[in-house]
Amino acid sequence: MKSRISGTVVDAVRGEVLPDIEVSIRVNRAENALQSVVTGSDGRFEFGDLATAKYSLSARGHGYLPQAYQQHHGLATAVVTGPGFESENLIFGLKRDASISGTVTDGVGAPVSLAEVLLFTSLPALTQVVRLRSKQKTDDAGQFQFSHLTEGKYYLAVSAHPWYARDDSEEAEGSTSLEGERGLAIEESAQPKEAVSSRGAPMHSELDVAFQTRYYVNATEPELATPIVLKPADRATADLHLVAVPAIRLKIRGEPGFKHTADPLVLHERIFSYSRQVVSQSFDQDGAELDSLAPGRYRLELPSQGAGGLPQQQMIDLVADAEVIPGESSKSVSSVTGNVLLDGTEVSCQRCNIQLLSLPSGEAFVARKTPKGFEIDGGVRPGVYFVLALSPEDDYWVKEISAVGARVFGKQVEIQSGAPVRLSIVMTKNAGTVDGLALRGGKPVSQAAVFLVPNDPAHNLDRFRFDQSDSDGSFTFRRILPGDYTAFAVAEGWDLEWTNPATLGPYLGGGVRVRVQPGNKIRLELTVQLLAGVSN
Repeated sequence: MKSRISGTVVDAVRGEVLPDIEVSIRVNRAENALQSVVTGSDGRFEFGDLATAKYSLSARGHGYLPQAYQQHHGLATAVVTGPGFESENLIFGLKRDASISGTVTDGVGAPVSLAEVLLFTSLPALTQVVRLRSKQKTDDAGQFQFSHLTEGKYYLAVSAHPWYARDDSEEAEGSTSLEGERGLAIEESAQPKEAVSSRGAPMHSELDVAFQTRYYVNATEPELATPIVLKPADRATADLHLVAVPAIRLKIRGEPGFKHTADPLVLHERIFSYSRQVVSQSFDQDGAELDSLAPGRYRLELPSQGAGGLPQQQMIDLVADAEVIPGESSKSVSSVTGNVLLDGTEVSCQRCNIQLLSLPSGEAFVARKTPKGFEIDGGVRPGVYFVLALSPEDDYWVKEISAVGARVFGKQVEIQSGAPVRLSIVMTKNAGTVDGLALRGGKPVSQAAVFLVPNDPAHNLDRFRFDQSDSDGSFTFRRILPGDYTAFAVAEGWDLEWTNPATLGPYLGGGVRVRVQPGNKIRLELTVQLLAGVSN
């Protein structure tokens, strides 16, 4: 018996029907569309002569990014056809694109052109990880606009260099760009002569200024940034203001060990999880001096001293002119290499992609494949990292991790200063499957958020699973590593911070505990819970 899928596309906020929307169905979301139709003036669509199966439904149109049926954070509801299943007269709500625009001005209200505006976003599940989404330069009027944004939480930061700023350095010839792409070329004759205070310390001229990085609304620290929460169709305005402050001079003392180094020193500014390169210049035994710096938090990367040495990094909180002595308060970067083997063999996983993720900073170090395994170029700073090894094409997942030169607990590795680290990662296909139904009052519930949480979640980030129930209430978790878990379902629980144990606490008691064994398949029935604080 053949089935149909039909319905109406409407604006998810206003509820009005949407004509001229392309609607497509697929058996698998990764496959090409089986059929596509365009809605008429009544917003209707229909697909006939369909076999009994699960279908992915998607739509797109002018002003609407491509979206799946009942989509939330990359998950969606599949439509099940066949006797007894509701697959007709669906309401497909599309969410209109949002945008953020604004103007960057200086302390006197003049527009700042060519300022770099950075747009960041975070996911509900990982609110502590704020990732760069996009960046752009302001135009001649100081204006910027980020379009085609989905609903969510966003942050803005801006950096620039005052066009009128002048470097005090007597030896400056032209410009060394502090912004990577642009700088002010100041002729030597235009440089003001450096004044000296009564104590012998150099004084700065009034034009030796810099713009400190600003975060929306008007903060100089990322922790104080105000989030911009976008809903569908929002057109947010977020103006940013830069204030010129006295520039800072940073002197790095030379050491004999740097005499033959060919690598430069690099200064980065941390902006959430993004590293903005402020300056890169040659460095030797005579040291270096960096001018025109704004107050802020920086990471100074020094090259290795001699053959076999390790690069050093030092975190610097600049508030005034300062001098850095290599080795003092510095931490050596650790070289990180390793191999990835398939379970029970000596065969390398050729398609496995390795990353080390720091949750506090959101920074990820991506490994490069080598003939003997992998290596992280430039090394890794001391800290605790989740080891992520993904092989989506081959369905391999991390079974275990061991290390030489680092401490391992769960899927985390703690790297010490200057210790070379060798990781051994074993990947396996020997996993289980957990599926079932989300129910309320004994009836299937679609669009419920379904979670599978491992024991000791703080050390097993990669074992979390998140799904959304389909139109028949079904859900499936594939490639589950052996171990103990708790499964539960929550109505409208898509925005739960599921990596936070405190957030999950109210729901674990209403879940089902399950022990996954290699190769087994477990079927569950989960009672859909209400969001904490929501009544019937």
